[in-house]
Amino acid sequence: MKIDKIEKMKDNRYKITIDGEVITTFDNVILDNNLLYKKEIDKELYDSIIKNTEYYSNYNKVVKYILKRRRSEKEIKKYLVKLELKEEDINSIIIKLKNINLINDIEYCKAFINDKVNLSKQGINKIRIDLLEQEIPIEIIEDELRKVDIDLINNRLEKLIVKKINSNRKYSKNQLKQRILNEMINLGYDKNSILRYKGIW
Repeated sequence: MKIDKIEKMKDNRYKITIDGEVITTFDNVILDNNLLYKKEIDKELYDSIIKNTEYYSNYNKVVKYILKRRRSEKEIKKYLVKLELKEEDINSIIIKLKNINLINDIEYCKAFINDKVNLSKQGINKIRIDLLEQEIPIEIIEDELRKVDIDLINNRLEKLIVKKINSNRKYSKNQLKQRILNEMINLGYDKNSILRYKGIW
C-alpha cells in the first residue's frame, strides 16, 4: 500500500491518503507508527493505523470530558465503558490520564469540596458521602475536609435555619423544629451543630 500524502490539520489531526483512501487520524498515530518516513506500508501496519486512530479518538473524547471539570476515576471508567472500549484500552487510557495528572484523587477531592462549599447548600457529612461514592480514599477526604473553613459552614447553616423560620406560615413550633432538623441532616449538617441555634430550639 502506498502513502500518497500526509496533510496536517488543526487540533493535532492529520489526513493520510493511502492508495486514494483518506484516513483522518492523530499526531500520536503518525509518531507511534513512524509514518512520516514511510512511503509504503503493509496490511499489518494499515490495521495498526486504523486501530490506533480509534484508540486516540476515544482518548481525546475522554480528555475533553475531563477538561469540562475534574472527574473521578470512577466517573471516567463509567464514561469509557459507555464508549464500549475493550478492558485493555480502558486500562491503558486510565494509566495515560494518571501519568499526565488528569486523574488525581487529591485534586479531584479539592475541586469537589471547593465547589460544594462555595456553590451548594451541602454540609460536611453530605460532601463526605458523595466523595466516598466516587471511591475517593477516606484518608484523602478527611485530610481535605479538615481544611474547610468551619465558620463558613456554620454561618450558612444558620442562614438556612433562619430562612426556614422566617418563611414558616403553617407549621407549629414543634413541627417546624422537626422539619428543619430532618432537612438540615439530609443536607449533610451535623445534628449537634443544628441544635446549637437556640432561636428555634
